[in-house]
Formats: sequence, C-alpha cells, structure tokens
Amino acid sequence: MKLSIFRCLSLIVFLTPLAYSQSVTRCGGPNNALYINWPMFHFDVCHTGYNPYETTVGVGNINSLDYWLTYAGGATTSPPAVVNGTLYYYSGPQGTLYADDAQTGKEIWEQGVFHDLAYLHAPAVANGVVYIGGSDILYAFDAGTGAVRWANGGLATITTSPTVSDGRVYIGADGQGTSSGIVYALNAATGDLLWQYDGLQQTQSSPAVVNGVVYIGSDDRNVYALNAVTGLLLWKYTALGPVRSSPTVFNGAVYFADAGAVYAVSATAGTLLWMSPVSYPVESTPAIANGMVYVTSGNYINGKGALYALDAATGTLHWQYNVGFVYPPSSPSVANGVVYATSFDGTNGAVVGLEAATGTLLFRSLPQETENYSPVLVNGVLYYADNYFGIRSFHLRVR
Repeated sequence: MKLSIFRCLSLIVFLTPLAYSQSVTRCGGPNNALYINWPMFHFDVCHTGYNPYETTVGVGNINSLDYWLTYAGGATTSPPAVVNGTLYYYSGPQGTLYADDAQTGKEIWEQGVFHDLAYLHAPAVANGVVYIGGSDILYAFDAGTGAVRWANGGLATITTSPTVSDGRVYIGADGQGTSSGIVYALNAATGDLLWQYDGLQQTQSSPAVVNGVVYIGSDDRNVYALNAVTGLLLWKYTALGPVRSSPTVFNGAVYFADAGAVYAVSATAGTLLWMSPVSYPVESTPAIANGMVYVTSGNYINGKGALYALDAATGTLHWQYNVGFVYPPSSPSVANGVVYATSFDGTNGAVVGLEAATGTLLFRSLPQETENYSPVLVNGVLYYADNYFGIRSFHLRVR
C-alpha cells in the first residue's frame, strides 16, 4: 500500500543548541554478526566510500559477478543505503522513498516525498530511522514500518544528502538568493532546528561530520568547517572553482575537488596540504582506502572522463583509467581491494571494477542504454542506481 504525507506546515522552534559532547567519530560502517551495513551517502559520516568489512567479493572472484535483480521502484540516481537486510532508495519521477528486501527485492514499504530533485540524494539510516529531504522538508521515517517520526517543513530547498552524527542531522539547502546556501543542524529525534549557518552560496555538497566539525563545499569556491554543536565558522578554504563534490575526511585531512583539481587540506587548520590537477571537471566525492584517494571526472561534451588514483599523502598520481563520461554526482567506492565506478560512452553505461592498487580492469557490467550512478558493495552484492529502471544489483554466479 502506498502511503502519502501531507505537507508539514508546522513552525520551526528555534532552540538554544543542546550541550552535546563532542565525541570522537570513528569512521567505518556499523558491524554486527548478521549484516554489514552501508547506512548513508558514501558509506559513513566521513564519506570515505570504503567498506572495510566486505570480504565476499574481491580481486580473485569479481569476474564472477552476474546481474541479479532490479529493484523496481522506478528510475533513480539516488545512491542506496543498505541496513540490516533492507535496501532504501529514492525514485525521483515518482517522488517516492522505497524500502525493499535487499535479497529478494520485495517491497516492504514506500512513502511519498514529492520532490523530483531529491532523486540526487541518498537516504541516511541511523538508530532505526530513515532521513531524506524533499523540497523544503526534512523527513524522518521509521526504518521498519515507514511511519512518519517527524517532518520539519520550514527549511529552504534541500540540495544535499543528510548526514547523521551524535544525535543531529546535518543537511545543505538553497535559500534562492545571491548568497543563498544554508547548512542546517536538526535534532535527530525530534526534528527541531538546533542551528543554521547562512552566507555560503548554493551547495550540492553533502556535509561530512568528523570530531565535532562539519565540512561542506559550496559554489562560492569555498569549503567550510563549522562547529558541529554551535554552527560557528572555524575556517574556510578557497579553491579555484566551485566545490560541488562532497568532502571526504580521513586521518586529519579533508579531500575534495573542483573543475580542475583534487585538493587535500588540513582538517584542523584549513591549510593546503597538496593540490593535484585533473583533466576533466570533478563533481564526485573522493573515496579513500589504504593510502589512496580515488576520484572520477568527466566531460559530457566530448564524452571523456577518468578514474584517478592519487597518493593520499602527496597527491601523486599512481594510475588513471579512462571510463568515458561520468555523470555527476556519481562517486567511486572501494571494497576488498577493488574500486568501483560508473562509465558512459554517450550511448551505453556500465559499472567497472578495477584492482585498487594497479588500476587493472577486473569487471565490466553488460552495457545498457542508461546512465548509472554511485556503486556500492555490501554483503557480497554490488548495487548501483539506474536512471531508467531503479536500483540494479549483481552477485556472484553459482557454479
């Protein structure tokens, strides 16, 4: 049964920021005996894009991946979240958030969110709640039933995926003005607004939250570091072009990209550590694993693009692989020695898997006349968003 949500018209209550402790955030997905989860955009609050718990599929057997299932909610570019055996994803044309059984594809519940632009956003799942933005409303649904926990309907137009950390939900929005970007922090349990930071330009960059700091990029060429409890500006770094990739934070550095380069800056001071030029514009979020940074870039006009592997400490190029055009904001991911990325040659799209250390091609899905986005690997299954059909999945062939 399809459920609908009436637009929330309640007023936002402006609260004094709660005295949350700034606990150290450990980046890495939840781990338990039954399921290894991929709970939010680019795996974790640091946006590493790296699943360190995946052991089923790797360099030795990835060429045995076969098409398995399409989760038929409809066309989407929304990267999925996979938590405790349930696949959560958003379908833009239908304006619907789906929860399907990750193994069988059977629908568990669906909820109307009524916002086409949200098809670019990944849901975030934390403590039994699913968070997703639609238009100027941030929703919280019960992860098991789809029931509405709360809906804050007094926000600007939401333009990013949510990030959930230490009892707060962080999200970026567009206030429809010259300096129109806004970062919000809301109470994850109630939806009450804790703080907002105004003054940046429009942002398509989902916030990363690490060690009490929120990091987010903006079209004004800046990456901002904000106090996660108060929203006060700590520092900002100005790049050469608009920063539409989401920051990845790891080991004291913030990695991001603009139209011409990949950057690493100090997470505490915002000072430049290194900058590495790339051949094509980048809107993807870097993935980082085993001392390497992986990022995709592409140019729609000439259909060219590449997957780059850079040294995380120096920015030195280790290898690159030509993937054709990469649709923004499709981002690479890494698991068990393999880096996954999407590819499009102007006619057909595919997902490729390369040996993370060398860039050797190990796997390419069958070409399809479609655009693909943001592959993830969790519990031995490769999932990716398909702009025509929904979420597709691959698993190992049974010999």
